[in-house]
Amino acid sequence: MHFRHNRGMSKSMWPLLLLSLTACGSKVSIEAVTQTLRAGDLEITVTSPKWVTPQEFYPLKVSYANKSDRAVEFSDPFHCPLIWNVEDETSGKVLEPKSNHACRTDMPPNKVLGPGENYSGEFKAIISKYPKGQYRIAPQQLQMQLHSSQRALQPIQFQIR
Repeated sequence: MHFRHNRGMSKSMWPLLLLSLTACGSKVSIEAVTQTLRAGDLEITVTSPKWVTPQEFYPLKVSYANKSDRAVEFSDPFHCPLIWNVEDETSGKVLEPKSNHACRTDMPPNKVLGPGENYSGEFKAIISKYPKGQYRIAPQQLQMQLHSSQRALQPIQFQIR
């Protein structure tokens, strides 16, 4: 079998091919909401996208910064970065994810941040098979993950498109 390559046709097909490849995957909004709070000597910054397309997880980027002049030690918050209790914005109901997830049971060593050092990672709210709509993560749920804080977080609100 002989295949004939037509350069003109190939070039015109690239944008369509790239569009079809990128349209298949999950998407996360580049628009984000950032909140900052203090927990003792740690400044904690949470960044959350405004919307996502249907996918397994909703990503929350979190950064811990040591704002003191001495080392700070704390348990690794990313040991179990999963958040199960995502609420439907309208009803307040926590939906049941369609996938099972668990965290590791072994405890990693504590994190030690020197003065001015940062530690960043990602929490993942489980939203597998949730329908399109408006959702929120209650601040208490996230603060359990972030430990205690002196200033309360606002609920993290997002949309599945």
